[in-house]
Amino acid sequence: MASERITLTVHGPDGDRTLDLSSPNRAIWPAAEGGPITKGELADYVQTVSTPFLASTGDRP
Repeated sequence: MASERITLTVHGPDGDRTLDLSSPNRAIWPAAEGGPITKGELADYVQTVSTPFLASTGDRP
């Protein structure tokens, strides 16, 4: 049985890219306070905080 996949669009300085994410509903932190956290939720969070995070870290690698 093939796992569910979703395609995300990631915005970057060199333009948009697509990213395939397998099993977005899989709980990666099942015992988190407030309920399980899934791979899809983590991907959404990383996209949300990426711009302010990168802006605050300057040009560091």
